[in-house]
Amino acid sequence: MDHPGLDVSKLLILADLCVLESERIQQERIHLEMIFQSFPKKQRTKTRPINCLNAPATLQSQPKTSKNKERMRANHDVGDNEWQPRPRPLPRQSVSNKKSKKKQKEKNVKVRQVKMEEEAIPIPVPAWVEELVRTRLHNALPVVHVFDKPLQKSDTDKGLRRIFIPSEDSERVLLPALTQQEKGRLGDGITVMGLDQNGNSWNLQLKYWPSVGVHVFQKDWIDLVTKNHLTAVQDTVQVWLSRYSIQDQSPQEENSLCFFIGWKHKKV
Repeated sequence: MDHPGLDVSKLLILADLCVLESERIQQERIHLEMIFQSFPKKQRTKTRPINCLNAPATLQSQPKTSKNKERMRANHDVGDNEWQPRPRPLPRQSVSNKKSKKKQKEKNVKVRQVKMEEEAIPIPVPAWVEELVRTRLHNALPVVHVFDKPLQKSDTDKGLRRIFIPSEDSERVLLPALTQQEKGRLGDGITVMGLDQNGNSWNLQLKYWPSVGVHVFQKDWIDLVTKNHLTAVQDTVQVWLSRYSIQDQSPQEENSLCFFIGWKHKKV
């Protein structure tokens, strides 16, 4: 049956053109496969075959991707247009760093426990201190242990002529034992009496250095070190504190501080 307005000759021409175009595409595909087979196997890409007739334009011009990205795409199970790299995780601490920090914490806890035990157990007053209190001081108050310190090179330096008092011991023992007037004069220095374990008397100056935030002994300190042959590293000094009366004054009066200075030689 003939349809009005339908040109059969044109339809036949279009059918012939479609057949020719499909034959041309098939020949090009065979040609491309021959070129692909001519390459060595190592240079061939392991991509899925693409149907040239039905493939979209985006797949025909697909850029090359690294193996890592291909694996990530496979793990994420997303398409090419939807894929985005996973954010890089924060660096984790190595096992060695964690162990070192754990050991440091345990060490700090042990140090604090030792300090608490030392503070809880009162240190007995040496016999030479009790003897000096009985024979040299009048109406003395109970003796208090101030600090123990291994001598450093700066403590025995004749040019510096001073010794640093440990800050913890200054805050814990020394400052509570001072009067308000004495605390106010620490910047300029207050003169105190010092008695060493050999019975020698020294004029020491107790002073506060705000630049470094420590208390120091000055004046006759270096003479005490020289006369008693004290050396750095080999000797540890032990300092005690008491108050005494000057004639008819009470023990709380100013200039009634006395420091007892002893030492221990390190056995080599």
